[in-house]
Formats: sequence, structure tokens, C-alpha cells
Amino acid sequence: KEIVMLYPDDHFYLFGDSAGGGLALSLAQQLRDQNVLHRPQKIVLASPWLDLTLSNPDIEKIQGNDVLLERELLAKAAKNYAGDFSLKDPRVSPLYGNLDDLKEIFTVVGTDDILFPDVLRLEKRIEKTEGTKLHLEVVEGMMHDFLVYPLKESKSYLKQIGDFYQK
Repeated sequence: KEIVMLYPDDHFYLFGDSAGGGLALSLAQQLRDQNVLHRPQKIVLASPWLDLTLSNPDIEKIQGNDVLLERELLAKAAKNYAGDFSLKDPRVSPLYGNLDDLKEIFTVVGTDDILFPDVLRLEKRIEKTEGTKLHLEVVEGMMHDFLVYPLKESKSYLKQIGDFYQK
């Protein structure tokens, strides 16, 4: 809230990748719930971790394709991160929270990303919301968080993110 008070005429955006994507979405939900007037108008999520329960059965089908993440290691990290919170608490797993009135969200995810099935759940949930628009880029054959690596496949999506923030 303090940064908004210091710069009341600025526009604020959020970006998060992997666990940071979940954090960015959770922060946007909390700012909305606290009625912060100058909330982020745009959010970019790259391979976001949206549900720390890892309960989506489709994760099992993809797990062998993701060269970076393993379900068992993620489950341990989830418990450590959540602490005393339930893994279904929206502050930990924003997919379980209210997705209304979050403005514009741009998401990039690869089909070989273990978190891809939950991004599809996000898409379905947002279709039923008010005040939230999702632009989803699904990239065939790409692993978790491919966007943050200096890959030729990443360049066009990085440009799209820049364009998204500019319009």
C-alpha cells in the first residue's frame, strides 16, 4: 500500500513465474479483498504454481515430460511453504480463491509443464468470473518455466508480455 501512496499516478503490474506466479495471483486477490484502490491492472503468470495440493489427476500424465519438476519434491516444498496454512487456503493456492475482478491476466505455460493441468483449471474458472480476463498462451512441448531461459522459443512470448504491459 505504501508504494501506491508514494506514486499515486503510476500504474502497477505484477509478474511471477512458477511459485512466484502463485504468489502474484494470491497478492492480487488479497489486494482486491482489502479494497486497495490502485491495484495492479495487469498480471503476467509464467508457469504458475496455482494449487499446492497437486491433486489434479492430469499431473500424473505429464510428470514424466517435465525435465525440471517432480511431484514428490513439489509436495515436500508445498508443505514447507504452507506451514500452518491448509494447502487449499487461497493465500497458498490461489486457484481455490475468488478470481473475480482481477483485471487482465496473461499466462504462458508449456504442455510438458507439470503445472500445466492447473493452468487449464484456472482458464475454466476464469471463464465463469466477472471482471477478469485471461489471455493464455499454451506452448507445445515446452517444459516448466521455459520462458525464463535464453531459448529461441522464449523470445516471441517475452515480446508478447512486453506488448501486454504496453497496451
